[in-house]
Amino acid sequence: MPIKEKRKKIAILTAMGGYGHLSYAFAYDYWLSLWGYQTEIFNVGLTGNQEIYKLLLKKPFAYKSFFMLSNMMDISNILVKRISGQLEKKLENLLPKYNEFDAVISTHPLIHPNKGKKNFVVLLDPFLHSTYFANPQPDYYLSIWKESDRFIEKYKIDKQKVLHIGPLLRPAFYKYSSKLQSGEDKMLFKKDLHVEKYKKVCLLMAGGLWINRAWNYMEILSKKSEDSNVLFVFLCGKNDEFRKEATSEYGKNELFKFLSWQDEESVAKWMGASDLAVVFSIAQMGIEAGIMGVPILIFNYIHGQEGAYVDLLEKHGVAKHIEGNSSEKVDYLISELNHLSKYDDSLYKWQKFLKSTPGRMHGVINHYLN
Repeated sequence: MPIKEKRKKIAILTAMGGYGHLSYAFAYDYWLSLWGYQTEIFNVGLTGNQEIYKLLLKKPFAYKSFFMLSNMMDISNILVKRISGQLEKKLENLLPKYNEFDAVISTHPLIHPNKGKKNFVVLLDPFLHSTYFANPQPDYYLSIWKESDRFIEKYKIDKQKVLHIGPLLRPAFYKYSSKLQSGEDKMLFKKDLHVEKYKKVCLLMAGGLWINRAWNYMEILSKKSEDSNVLFVFLCGKNDEFRKEATSEYGKNELFKFLSWQDEESVAKWMGASDLAVVFSIAQMGIEAGIMGVPILIFNYIHGQEGAYVDLLEKHGVAKHIEGNSSEKVDYLISELNHLSKYDDSLYKWQKFLKSTPGRMHGVINHYLN
């Protein structure tokens, strides 16, 4: 009787900051399980103070100052050592065999595992905060963006420890992007969601509390889009307070639709049906919209943390940061809805790049874990 090889175990550590950390954890969990690994996600909860987020939301440049002031290695070493140490002690108490995991992967910069047989930290952002490289350092870093290589040099990280993988998405986005080959395919998505009667569909979205920024535009957008026959779909996520207030005030507007939290299948379908996206924070949405062939207008972003994302997406020709006051931004949006074909070539190249990550990652993970 042949001996069955034991499946290697991988723990994935994550936490809420923005939704991107969790999204990557779910993506890694799916793909690693698909490739035969035994995986388990440990979500340690919130690492950020929501009251601080609410305050900084009102003053975007204050967030940039907060982000940059905390971007000092001495401060990062203290934060990471404390948080990582407490977390791993907690996990050892919950899981007596925690240190027997063949690999431990963290998708959060404040969580640095060092008790697995091999330990990894995912470098999620093109601008890498010093917390990513604080002590204790993992065995390897999984790098998402080539644009972040300058930080590898800045913090004098051994390049042998940095494994370039690329941006990874949850499975639904690969599944549905493969069904988008033409305008006729996009119409099938619209029919499935019963929005085929509209001339265009525009998604408006942001992570968590940042969707509140939509208030700066809704009244102007409501007035200037009256005769457009364009459906504006607001993805409100788990921000029920925003959704309820917005529905109460604008629910009678037939061109506005406010959606509560949607699972990844639903989000991917809405992106498949959309012609354009407007965002108030960017990060993970930049690649989710990108693989679905949806160009992005960036009305707002998280200063400090997301500036490099804006530069990256504009460099690839799949997004544009819109400056000016609220009225000027809405005017640009209404006009741009008639000029979307200019993004087609760039989106095709961007989609091809994004679809290449799973195959590349599979090879890298197998090499370093087997």
